[in-house]
Amino acid sequence: MLQEAPTLLSKFKRKYYKERAIRWKQEWTEPHRLLLKRLLMPQKLADGLFNGLANSFPKCYHEWFVKWKGLGYEDATWELETSPVLCTPEAMTLMKDYEARIEAKTAFDSSKAEKALEFKTNPYDKLTTFPDGCPPGLDNDHLYAINRLREFWHRNQSTVLIDDQDFETLECIAWEALLVDECQNSRVSKHLKLLKRLSSSFRLLLLSGHLKDNIAEYLNLLSFLDLGTDGNLGCIMKSDSVGVIGTLALLKERLSQNLAYDRKRDSSKFLEYWVPVQLSNVQLEQYCATLISNAIPLCSCSKIDLVGALGNILISTRKCCDHPYLVDESLQSSLTRGLPVTEYLDIGVNASGKLLVLDKILQMIQNQGLRVLILFQVCDIYSFRFAYSAFCSSFRSQGLQADIIG
Repeated sequence: MLQEAPTLLSKFKRKYYKERAIRWKQEWTEPHRLLLKRLLMPQKLADGLFNGLANSFPKCYHEWFVKWKGLGYEDATWELETSPVLCTPEAMTLMKDYEARIEAKTAFDSSKAEKALEFKTNPYDKLTTFPDGCPPGLDNDHLYAINRLREFWHRNQSTVLIDDQDFETLECIAWEALLVDECQNSRVSKHLKLLKRLSSSFRLLLLSGHLKDNIAEYLNLLSFLDLGTDGNLGCIMKSDSVGVIGTLALLKERLSQNLAYDRKRDSSKFLEYWVPVQLSNVQLEQYCATLISNAIPLCSCSKIDLVGALGNILISTRKCCDHPYLVDESLQSSLTRGLPVTEYLDIGVNASGKLLVLDKILQMIQNQGLRVLILFQVCDIYSFRFAYSAFCSSFRSQGLQADIIG
């Protein structure tokens, strides 16, 4: 390439680097968040330096670590507090937000330090014997475990409890809160009735997925929450007027009253639109030709071959609705015969109603300075080749980046 086509290679490089050039955006000059604040130099040294300078020189003691709009945290930079971007009302608001965060964090750290100091000066009293009402058979190991739990609670420190044998040991403890994770998991949900026996002031269920439409599962969760509605739940189950669907709806409504947060994984913030598209004249002709050409073979088929023949017709008509070139590969050469190569793409776009609408949408998106992601299903390797070449050519002609995901 270097020896035989140096000019062509240089053109390719210029075009390649031109397409890779990053367009500057105005929002990149606007502060989005202030991350850190630090002194430029010790206070006494700064005072001596600024006193020796003219009064017109702005005094600058600090610099800020700025995260910019539209850019990631890896692109954050240090900026002087006297720079123009940090002297705007918006930047002043960001400074107040930063100071508020620092003040809240300082107060939180001081409260933790006070609790730690309180634990050192006023340690909790260890139990030397079990309180009244504990089941028999408890030994010193159980007493040690209970004291450790009380110590962790006094320190406000999380802990792990592993015990798969005599549950009665846990019942003698007055629990502050019970948190059950993966409560819809069968291995966990079957123990909810056992965990309900523990005395607690607060109970929390954590779900990592959707609940199945199962009455027994909803009853199990509602019973564990101990909402004081067991009697009402019994009345719902005894009622035959609402049926299974009505009972399930009532249980869902009862559980929703205690729902703190619900975020579905497949929920989207984007709006979805179904756009009706008319077939082009070329598509209509190809569609009708497909039906007519298969009419006679379809009539001569036996009952066994009828399903397969109808399936082939359905596949061909679906391809035609996408693009007529997918049905007849020679159609492109007949439509572009005698025309310059530069018009091939426009003819291919105009031959498909979908591509024609997509071309108009891309022009509108380009005018708004947005980026595009197109997801499509591939019928066969030929349709993929055509879609890839057509989309990439259309995108590049409009100065956009083409990412094809099949």
